[in-house]
Amino acid sequence: MRVDRLLELSQTALREMRSLLFELHIGENKKSNSTIPLTGIERIQHHGLMDALHLLVEDFSNENIHITIKTPGYPPKNSVLETEKIIHSRSIVEESLYRITQEALNNIVKHAYARQVVIKLDSTKPTEFHLSITDDGVGFIPEVDKIRDNFNNGGFGMNSMQERVKALGGRIKIISAPGKGTVIEVHLSIKEAAI
Repeated sequence: MRVDRLLELSQTALREMRSLLFELHIGENKKSNSTIPLTGIERIQHHGLMDALHLLVEDFSNENIHITIKTPGYPPKNSVLETEKIIHSRSIVEESLYRITQEALNNIVKHAYARQVVIKLDSTKPTEFHLSITDDGVGFIPEVDKIRDNFNNGGFGMNSMQERVKALGGRIKIISAPGKGTVIEVHLSIKEAAI
């Protein structure tokens, strides 16, 4: 059991490192006045989640994919009575939403051959967050691909998103079929994510 847990932790660390390296690689490709590119967390801290997502979309601008961001009910109206714990929990949730979006876009570029992607972020309550990412790519059969990825020990895109959502007590739903594109729906709550 300890070996399985160690393997799981090392795979999670590898996924995080690949995400960070991807961010650095994208930043190097952009000829930005020799400034050091911000990581996802730094982007959220400096710009807020919405602007950080727009910057993330810009990172994929050379991939021949049209990405639209819709934020009908975001950001939520914050209560004046928010505690440090709620503010801290919100930052954890926002970082996770950013990372899930990043991983989804990486998967879309690598596997989906999509032309259109719609990212929708909504928050009907200050403590509830809904994220959906829809693409018009080639689609897949989620159960079959999960078994194949586990067998090969190399696939980590969907597993990474599912683990991140599960760790925060949220819900994730992946809807896809060959030739029908993919929809990823995520629901996270601050009370569920509170530490």
